[in-house]
Amino acid sequence: MNSLTTTTINKQKTKNSEPVSEISILVKLILEMKDEFTGSLANMDTKLDVITTVQQSLQQLTTDVAISKEEIETLKTGLSQTRQVAENTAEKLRNIQKQNDRIELELRKINLVISGIDDFRSQTSNKLTNAVENLLRTLAGREIKIEAVYRIGKYRDKYIRPVKINFKNISERNTIYECRLNTVYPIYINEDLQPSIQKAHRNLRRKSKE
Repeated sequence: MNSLTTTTINKQKTKNSEPVSEISILVKLILEMKDEFTGSLANMDTKLDVITTVQQSLQQLTTDVAISKEEIETLKTGLSQTRQVAENTAEKLRNIQKQNDRIELELRKINLVISGIDDFRSQTSNKLTNAVENLLRTLAGREIKIEAVYRIGKYRDKYIRPVKINFKNISERNTIYECRLNTVYPIYINEDLQPSIQKAHRNLRRKSKE
């Protein structure tokens, strides 16, 4: 083969190899784009999974919030009902207390409290009753019918406990009460008042002295 022929063949080989090289590059480029696209799709799937999970969490949170609101409303209703029951009970107790106060007031109306009658540890119930009957007889000028006599409180040295007298009837009680100004110191006759009223009277007396 001569040199011209060889040169011609080489030129033909070069021309024939150029399309093959371009196709290889194009295929390589397509494969790279495919890999990149596949990777992008994988990332997109991951992101979609994350979004789906977030959406589910939000949905569950919304459900939980709705349930919580319902529970809160139920609790509010229960508390309101409990408060109403408590208020009704308190009102009933106040009414009962008022009734008890009225009953106690009526029971006390037939009593009197006498202060200043000698008090000593060995004093018996009979001796106390005799001392009270003698005092009442002196004040009224006649026998006064009584039901019971007893000291108020426990014995203390250098302290004279008051004596409560329960009369047979309101008439006998009023007879003695009308004579209360005829007593001699240290004897004092007072109504049998409820503790709250006694406290109010003490406060009034203290303020009047100021």
